[in-house]
Amino acid sequence: MRPFPCPTCQTQVFFENTLCTACGSTIGYEAEENRFVCVDADHDSLSFCANHIHSGCNWTVRDAGRYCLSCDLNEMIPPVDDPEQRRRWADVEVSKRRFLYSVMRMDIPIYPKRHDPTGLSFRILVDAEHGGAGNVTMGHQNGVITIDATEADAHLREFRRAELDERYRTLLGHMRHESGHYFWERLLLIEGFDTEFRALFGDEREDYGEALKRYYKQGAPADWQEKHISAYCTAHPWEDWAETFAHYMHIVDGVETVEAYRQAKDDEPFDPYDRDVFALTLQRWMSTALLMNAMNRSLGHQDYYPFVVNESVADKMRFIDQWMGKLRAN
Repeated sequence: MRPFPCPTCQTQVFFENTLCTACGSTIGYEAEENRFVCVDADHDSLSFCANHIHSGCNWTVRDAGRYCLSCDLNEMIPPVDDPEQRRRWADVEVSKRRFLYSVMRMDIPIYPKRHDPTGLSFRILVDAEHGGAGNVTMGHQNGVITIDATEADAHLREFRRAELDERYRTLLGHMRHESGHYFWERLLLIEGFDTEFRALFGDEREDYGEALKRYYKQGAPADWQEKHISAYCTAHPWEDWAETFAHYMHIVDGVETVEAYRQAKDDEPFDPYDRDVFALTLQRWMSTALLMNAMNRSLGHQDYYPFVVNESVADKMRFIDQWMGKLRAN
């Protein structure tokens, strides 16, 4: 993600900022215009979202006391009177706003499911073991994404990552993966998508529950890296799509960051959210990931991007980019 100019002094500010440290202006993000505005000078009657006081949401609304688009998508949240649960929820919301930023930059409308069956909603929950109620299964069903808020706890998330033998596990990754399932359902409404999807990803009509049981019992095939971005992709065509979709979003957002901070301007700068530039986006990402992996190893860390985007995976990402363009047109 690129940085933004402060609306008062033009100093660089960042997506989570509510204050410009250079001039002291109170600022918030206006999603409709993709910009930061002052909220302490009655600028166009903009105010912070009603959740600003609870979760630190820095998105703005036209009418004081209302929820921003991101917060308005929530069906359920943890109890805000519990400081521990409020902290977890606030961290989840940060990732949700970043996910929505990318979708809106793609010019794809997002709206609450309660207004339309094709809409989206979130249930952000905590299970009984960690202070909530009942069991929480993270996933997507019919436009409802359930997020386990305990994933905001780094030690729990890392434990689960190691237990499941995953190479990567973040809140933002969960947002992008589960939204992949949602967008698959949106795309299924467009003629021709199902046929082309099955030719590339496989037949999703295979029993999903049985496929997951088989995966967790037997694991991924030894040659999974030849055609997939992660081992979990092999569980079922839906998971191959969702995993690849998440990485597609990682790459587009990551390259926007690269373009914003790139010091050497030997190449013509471009916007990875523009249409018909994914080939260049992927090219820039490959060189960036290589550099960052080398840098992490220099500092004794694990690889920054521990994945291989081979030609089979790239074909799937190009397919996603093509069909997201069609969804935008629809």
